Amino acid sequence: MTNTDPTLGNFVLRNYSITTDSTGHNTAMTFTFNAPGGTATFTMITPFVSTGGIFPSSGAATITGASSTVLKFTVLGDETAVPGSQVKLELSTDGGTTYAAPLYVTWAGISSLI
Repeated sequence: MTNTDPTLGNFVLRNYSITTDSTGHNTAMTFTFNAPGGTATFTMITPFVSTGGIFPSSGAATITGASSTVLKFTVLGDETAVPGSQVKLELSTDGGTTYAAPLYVTWAGISSLI
């Protein structure tokens, strides 16, 4: 899968798998993408669910990169949730066995980085 729409930026997905349920909702998703220094793999742990906001209100995924680094991304609430309880980020440098203290961020903070 390759995107060439300049408004979204250029990206290529390799080795991807997307599973949907009977209503078309994603129930499982993995894909590999280019990242600084090599490739990374996105794996959905639990489906991202929206309750009407712009951003999901629940769900979790990991992004695995080089040197056994893993970023766990857990959605705790959509943009209407109290700041500090919207998204939890946890970093592991040993392949996901142990994680550093979590960092809590807002959807606005994440959006500003994209």
